[in-house]
Amino acid sequence: MIKPLKHPTQCVPRLFKPFIRIIGGGVLFISLLITSTFSVLAQNKPLTASQQDFLNAYQAILQGDRKAIAHYKRELKDYPLYPYVLYHDY
Repeated sequence: MIKPLKHPTQCVPRLFKPFIRIIGGGVLFISLLITSTFSVLAQNKPLTASQQDFLNAYQAILQGDRKAIAHYKRELKDYPLYPYVLYHDY
């Protein structure tokens, strides 16, 4: 009769058991790190004025509103994502 294993690591040689614990700890650490990162990113923070202007500019581009696009291009001149406004308008 075959005896059932008491623990899944019983079939692993003793030499590899410390490595399995290290790898398991690493996987746990990385999963906690990813979870905490996404929870920080998922917080609902209000947009800054420039961020809202960028989104409004994108909507104006999609709608083809040339007057609004020109306005937002002037407003977003120093915004880091300004080249994307130019690209999407092109």
